[in-house]
Amino acid sequence: MKIKNKLHLILSALLLSLFIVPANAFAYSNYVISGGNTIGIEVQSKGVLVVGFYKIDDNYVARDAGFMIGDIILEVNNNKVNDINSMINLIEKNVDNNISFKVLRNGKEKNVTMGLLKDSNGVLKTGLYVKDKINGIGTLTYIDPESKVFGALGHEIIESSTVSKFEIKDGKIYEGTVSGFVKSRNGKAGEKNATYDKNDVYGVVTENEIAGIFGKYSKDISMMDTIEVGKINDITTGDATIRTVIDSNNVEDFDINIINIDTKNKTKNILFEITDKRLLETTGGIVQGMFASIQNDISSSVVLDLFCGSGSLGIEAISMGASKCYFVDNGKEILKYLNKNINNLNIKDKSIIIEKDYKEALLYFKDHNIKFNIILVDAPYKMEVMEEIINLVNKYDLLEENGLLVLEFSFDKLQDNYNNLKLIKTKKYNDKFVYIYRKVID
Repeated sequence: MKIKNKLHLILSALLLSLFIVPANAFAYSNYVISGGNTIGIEVQSKGVLVVGFYKIDDNYVARDAGFMIGDIILEVNNNKVNDINSMINLIEKNVDNNISFKVLRNGKEKNVTMGLLKDSNGVLKTGLYVKDKINGIGTLTYIDPESKVFGALGHEIIESSTVSKFEIKDGKIYEGTVSGFVKSRNGKAGEKNATYDKNDVYGVVTENEIAGIFGKYSKDISMMDTIEVGKINDITTGDATIRTVIDSNNVEDFDINIINIDTKNKTKNILFEITDKRLLETTGGIVQGMFASIQNDISSSVVLDLFCGSGSLGIEAISMGASKCYFVDNGKEILKYLNKNINNLNIKDKSIIIEKDYKEALLYFKDHNIKFNIILVDAPYKMEVMEEIINLVNKYDLLEENGLLVLEFSFDKLQDNYNNLKLIKTKKYNDKFVYIYRKVID
């Protein structure tokens, strides 16, 4: 096995957690095999996951019986459930109308009894939407050459309907092949197109953790290069490299610039920009998916970029004709970079930087009677904080009439209306959802 020089700043694509592994995984060695490979991922749930309900004769039979979204069905009439097919078979064998289910809810087992109904064709209906697996495309992060433990993806797999971690029984990773790109452009995020071969298994998945998925790699690794694992303190701002695939299954290195390092968070803790010209030309760069439906509202508008980071959203709004943008963030280091961006782009006369927490900033705008035509929110928080922001925008009356509140985050659970804020559009861009609300005065 070949040994390369010590790795300080080579980061696999999506490896923003610095080789963090779950406590029950084998400890990795001082050297690892760096990934970047595109892989197919399929994981099976423990039991069958309840993800929703449908009506039978105008009634939510399953919900009324006591089922809840997020329940994991373990047994039907005291018989173990492995997947959806086994659950259906057990239900069809039932001779009585009432069926007993054992479910796992918040770590505790519970029993639910439900009567089933038949449709006009005599088919039994449960009133349950269920799921037993998730599949998709991701990136291999590393392989431990001693134990063959691998890490991939860089974040936990979330089931979108329940907005919770997908509890897996097992799974597999496969060889993936990049077939092309849908280039990003102003107002629309790009996409990587890839396929995977289910006949070519790379490994078995055993863990779904906050820092990624983990398991045992099964392919030969004897000819793979290794790199020495760096310490957290080895990572500094400035020039670095990511490793990913843009053509077929060829792993390549691409230049980036690390802007900020957040030592307080275990995941998603490195903020960087892509500087590699070939990667930018191939993929169209990194752009946000917020502007596709609001471009007609941007001209001469006053914009708020909440959680602005390096200011990409607000700067984009100014480039599309906004008269002024307020940038809000409480990160001193990232705001230094934002200042540099603003000066380099010669938009200082249209930019106002507010170094505050989001709550303090929203109260500041209320106290100073500052209102906006467009508020852009790309928050690194969960849904509860998003709804808090929506409620504060309403409470403080921060939007002008017909103003827009545009929210981008990783969940799809927001309401259609919040007082005068009426939902006008939702769209999914890769792994994020965009919600657009307009303030309407009745």
